[in-house]
Order: sequence, then structure tokens, then C-alpha cells
Amino acid sequence: MKATSQSKGRRKKKVKSPSKAVYREHQVIRRLLRYIDRHRVVGLLDTKGIEGFPRVFFASAEGHRAVKVTVDWLGVIAGLENAIDILATGRSAHLTAERLAEVKRFRSTQAAFYVLEFLPEAIDSALSNLYVEAFTKISVEQGRPGARTGVEILASMDYEHRVQRLGIREGPKARFEHRSQYENVLKNAMQDLLSEGEEITQEAVAGKLTEESQDALDQRMIRRWNKEFGVNWKMFVKQIIKADKS
Repeated sequence: MKATSQSKGRRKKKVKSPSKAVYREHQVIRRLLRYIDRHRVVGLLDTKGIEGFPRVFFASAEGHRAVKVTVDWLGVIAGLENAIDILATGRSAHLTAERLAEVKRFRSTQAAFYVLEFLPEAIDSALSNLYVEAFTKISVEQGRPGARTGVEILASMDYEHRVQRLGIREGPKARFEHRSQYENVLKNAMQDLLSEGEEITQEAVAGKLTEESQDALDQRMIRRWNKEFGVNWKMFVKQIIKADKS
């Protein structure tokens, strides 16, 4: 019984299966067929694996086909391996040359699948952005004030596309960036309460902030922010009341 319990507690040794790579290739091809118009990728239906990746893509922007792109996948793999070398600088001292070569081969193949999956989308996006940039350049040459806004919009669009492709889930942003910002909001809410003849309480302040932001807040949130930003509630209230009377 003892030997049996020990064997159950042991973890199974992970064994690399060549079928996993085949399965990954199969899934990528299925996603390509699902998300990409077939007529835009020459030879997509003939793709059997990384060796047979489609080499010709058609890019469209603003509803019109505009560019025919030919991809050298050997060059893509070589570029990805160089990128891995740069990223691994100073981190690969513990790896043997054979192990590093294996990691580069595996990671570059993974990255190539990603490039294949999103290349048509990235080309379309780059082309559309270039159109907008061309008109922004005209605005710059004519001295129009909205040029910087155009650049900011392009940067924001590029950021959103990358976040979406990578599947990044961003959490809610903090309501206050620093203590002085929080104290300023508290001060305004307390002054409003005093002008209305109301007593300053954490519950009343939470009610004021709820009215302004339309977020459901209560006194627990006020206590949490007080603790987070190191605000002494009683001292702060005394200061506001004293300033109001003076």
C-alpha cells in the first residue's frame, strides 16, 4: 500500500509528442480558413504545414484590393531566430548550444504560425494607416493644427489592434493616479456638502462621488482609498471645515 501511494504522488514525466506540432499546424490552417477570405491567400487550401505556408497575400484597404505581397518564409524564420538571439542575450548562459538551437527552432516555428495567422490583417491595417498618414502629412505641410491629433488616433488604433490580436485582457484603470488627485476630489465633495448644509460623513462623500461619476460607491470604498493614499479622515475633515469658516 505504501509503494502504491508513493507511485500515485509521482508526477508523470512530460514526453514531447510530434503529434502536438501537427495538431498546432492543423489548428492554424482551420483558423485561417475561418477568418480569412480564401481568395486573398493564394494556395491556402494546399497548405500542409510550415514548409507549405502560402507565399502570396493580397492586401485590401478601404474596400479595394491594392497590394500583392510575396512572403519568403525562410527569411521570416531567419529573422525570428535573430530576434530570439537578441531577446536571449544574457539569459542563455545556462543553456548548451544544442538546447539553445532546439529552443530557437521551436519558438521560431511558434512565432511563424502567429505571423501567418495575422499577416493579412496586419498588412491591411498598415495600408489603411498609411492612407490616413498621407492625408496627415498634407495637413502638416499646410500648417493645420489637427496633425498631432491624427497621429495620436493612428497610435491608438495600432495599440488596440495589437491588444486584440494578443488577447490581452486589461483590468479596470485606477480611479485616482496619486494622493493629491484623490484629496482634491475629496475636498470638492466636502465643500459641496458644506454649502448644502449637510454633515460631512464618508457615506455622504461617497454619495457625492456617485452622483458625479455614476459609479455605485459606498463608505467602504472611501475607507479603502483613505488607506491606500494615507489620508487621515478626521484631520482632513477638520482642515476643510476650518478653511470653510475662515
